[in-house]
Amino acid sequence: MDLGFCGSLGKLRHILCKWHLLRALKKNLKSHVPLNMVEDMMTELRVMVNEKDEEVFKKMQSGFIAKYENSSQTKTYIEYYRKNYEVRMQKWAMCFRNFPHANINTTGHIESFHHRLKKVYLKRKVNRRLDDLVNILLDIEWDDHVARVREVTVGTASQPQDILQRHKRAMSLKDEDLKQVDENTWDIKASSGKDIYFIVHYHEKCPSDHCFSKCIQLACSSLCAHMYSCSCKDNHPLCKHVHKLHSFLTRDLVKQVRDNVMCDIDDLPLPEEDIVIVPQMSNDSERRRTLAKSTKELEQNLSRLADFISSNDSNSIAKSNAVAHAAHVTGELVLQLQYMSSEDSEDVDVTPMEPVMKFNANEKLKTQASQVSSFKRPPAKRKGKAQGMSSTKRQAVVKNLLSVLQTSSSVKNFTPPLSFVPDLTDIVLKYRNEKISLLNLKSLEYDLPFDEKMKCMKRDPAFHPGWLYSSIINAYLDCLEEQYPSVLSVSSDLAWRASRGRSNSSYLVKKLEDTQKDVILLPANLSGSHWFIIAVRLDLAPTQLWCYDPLQGKLSNAMEILLFQLCEDLKLSFRKSNWDTVVYVEAAKQTDNFNCGAHIFAFAQQMARKSHPYTVCSNINAFRKEIYHTIVGECLSRETFDTEKCLVCCRDFLKDAETDSNTWISCAKCDQWFHVSCVGEIHGSEFVCPLLMNLSL
Repeated sequence: MDLGFCGSLGKLRHILCKWHLLRALKKNLKSHVPLNMVEDMMTELRVMVNEKDEEVFKKMQSGFIAKYENSSQTKTYIEYYRKNYEVRMQKWAMCFRNFPHANINTTGHIESFHHRLKKVYLKRKVNRRLDDLVNILLDIEWDDHVARVREVTVGTASQPQDILQRHKRAMSLKDEDLKQVDENTWDIKASSGKDIYFIVHYHEKCPSDHCFSKCIQLACSSLCAHMYSCSCKDNHPLCKHVHKLHSFLTRDLVKQVRDNVMCDIDDLPLPEEDIVIVPQMSNDSERRRTLAKSTKELEQNLSRLADFISSNDSNSIAKSNAVAHAAHVTGELVLQLQYMSSEDSEDVDVTPMEPVMKFNANEKLKTQASQVSSFKRPPAKRKGKAQGMSSTKRQAVVKNLLSVLQTSSSVKNFTPPLSFVPDLTDIVLKYRNEKISLLNLKSLEYDLPFDEKMKCMKRDPAFHPGWLYSSIINAYLDCLEEQYPSVLSVSSDLAWRASRGRSNSSYLVKKLEDTQKDVILLPANLSGSHWFIIAVRLDLAPTQLWCYDPLQGKLSNAMEILLFQLCEDLKLSFRKSNWDTVVYVEAAKQTDNFNCGAHIFAFAQQMARKSHPYTVCSNINAFRKEIYHTIVGECLSRETFDTEKCLVCCRDFLKDAETDSNTWISCAKCDQWFHVSCVGEIHGSEFVCPLLMNLSL
């Protein structure tokens, strides 16, 4: 085997069995990550494994690693994944299996044959003679050959499910999508309408003596895997485009073949009644006579079938099974006749057929004795297999992993490092009534490095990456009030007071006197773990209260008390008799447990801009970086917080304060020192750090 993989015995490929791969991934997930995360991570891994596009797979893998590598709960698993799977993704990812016979993704066939060899032919006995083994293998080959001939002759073979599904999808394609390029080449338009594939016709008949990949449907008679090749992304040799072209080319050859026609059927002694060939009619009179004869025979058969159905033996189990089988066969016959008669029509309304009886893949057929013996204890029900993943869920997983990759590189580490201050709780920024520490700013970052997150959680056990402190909430809403004069920002402390039934009318009257406000923003965190926001829309008639909860949950008792008390305070503030219009804003539900603060910021921003209706922010992680720069501005640009020097000329304040004749001024937000002569003219009552690139020395 090693000689084959290194190229000494030709070009061989080493690929991993998909079933064993998924089992190993899930087994190691359970041993490395918490149980509540196993299902979500396994879903993402399963989508990655089945992805057919190489570029999309690589982006999804990078997004998967970026999503979990900085988490303490999943860090060890990511290290295991990188060591054992990332370095050899060509062996297990489905996107790299674009070579002949790559659709064989499991070792189940080999294991089944080995099991059959040991149990049936060797009878669990040890064999030490090579000649005996060769004779046994020859016996197996002869038994398989006889079984296949019997299937063809008697008609007991079954249609592979993957070929049948592709055949059904091919019947929905339009004839106009096919275009002949030359004698053996055709172009066909993809179902999406964006791409065009080409199909090459190699053989009129299968050249292989042993071909078992074939379609046995009437519309695709004699179609096998050796006759065509298609350039589409489907690795199966009988894709839906091949089915469509073959059915289109053989539509005029009206012949009916029994279900088990092998590619080498001409060499097999089949009975004449198994194949019915309808010859071409020479004239109209002969065609009419043949049609009348066939119609009469069909009416006789239908009459016999009607008599059988109307018989009195309605309780017979055999009759019920026969009627169910007849209904299934006649429905399929009608569908085939409709397709055969649609030579010139563009579309055929094909009614989808459902199987009459359904069995699980691993369910054993019941014997006649087990059906009669009702007194026996029924066997225990086996746990059904998990249903396949829907296309909508798969697309959501792909979009999530790609968005993580897109945002992880652009929003990481936009806050100052931990070495910026001696203690994480030291105040580094002051804005109005809010004092903000570096720990508060770190809550804006969702994807913190592991060591930084551990230090922050050690300093404050309530710290959670991405969950915002009240100082950040109030500071950002104050920035919106400064940016939009028609907005009034109210501290979250007032929401806590109102939820306890305490009035804030005097505060509102003082804030609203001699000013014209259109929107009042009131953030609230009543449970201590979740933020929501109330926007009082004074610009609407009648005036309304808009309540936005990112989790889209029901109103709690505290929220109802808050809304009631706020209505009462507004009645007193505006001297109105009623204030009953409360609007509960409906939007996409928050899918995590930390982005509620960022969601109410996006809502407040759109209310300040008077953007209606509200739309959820699509890139919430990039929006966090925008929040940081809105609050901080040009502050905190020095190396450490204790640096006392002019950022323009870099002269030290403590050394030159006594001898320097220039006047010094400090930033009102971060206490950074500057020379007045370096910053130039100062506008406004308070000085804040300017943009250094706009200063001329």
